[in-house]
Amino acid sequence: MLEEPSCPVKSVLLFGNKCGHEPKVPRYYDIPKEHKLRPSVIQLAINNIKNFYETPRRWLESLRINRESSRQQRSEAREANSGVLQTMLHYLELATMRVGFYKPNGEFWTPSMAWIAKQLGWRTKADEEEDRELIKKKKKPKRRGIKRVWRALKRLKEAGYIEVYPRFEEIEFEGEKQYKGLPAVRRILPKLFKELKISLVKLEAKRREAGKRIKQKLQQVAGKAKEGVTELVKNVVDFSSHNTKSKRKRYNSFQQEINIEKEKRRIARCYELYQLPENKELSAAAFYAKYSELAPTSVRKQE
Repeated sequence: MLEEPSCPVKSVLLFGNKCGHEPKVPRYYDIPKEHKLRPSVIQLAINNIKNFYETPRRWLESLRINRESSRQQRSEAREANSGVLQTMLHYLELATMRVGFYKPNGEFWTPSMAWIAKQLGWRTKADEEEDRELIKKKKKPKRRGIKRVWRALKRLKEAGYIEVYPRFEEIEFEGEKQYKGLPAVRRILPKLFKELKISLVKLEAKRREAGKRIKQKLQQVAGKAKEGVTELVKNVVDFSSHNTKSKRKRYNSFQQEINIEKEKRRIARCYELYQLPENKELSAAAFYAKYSELAPTSVRKQE
């Protein structure tokens, strides 16, 4: 499981169309030194993207054909495409081809456009502070670096290299239900690897290997959660015979932790069952109808 690195701090120079671009010295994604090498298909794809910047007519044909102009794409746009692709590939979860990684608790983390911009050195802490101040003054934030990432993702999506699935959560604000946007789930398609001259047969083999590794890790997470629940239950039983106020607070906190660990086990079990071929095409409603014992409490109440 990859870990989220600290964001690099780079200065954004005001040349090259005010985005810090220098044609002869393109800025690629700098892989953190503490990270291990990625699987060979990913590493090869990252390296071939550098070749795309130098010789764009030999690589990523769909990106070139999709353009209305017959002229070669500008170098700052090629740099943006290359940097965003390299970042997403480095954090690619091969089994599902989603961009992100599993946290130690089994939760899948998805990067935002602002996070990608910071990793590429296109956005600094000063830019974020400036945007926050503008928002406080009810002015439009500059979103420096984020716009460049958005344009690159738009080009990649139109070329058929990625799929984007928007997400949101329902929140209550001033007594009204509102929707808050979450980082979109981005999925890289095999077409990208094909146009980077990588064997799709080898890609599928690596995906199967990655699937086995992820399954083992999630099973370990579920196992640790089960052990934690057993220990918590023991503590509750030992403690429940006492009625002092302070110990009652501890009892309530134990109960809350048990509920959290049960929810983690439920999610891990749902993920394991959803990987079965007969379940992959099921909608959420159909899945919970088939496995009613795994349905969230809110779904059970509605029924």
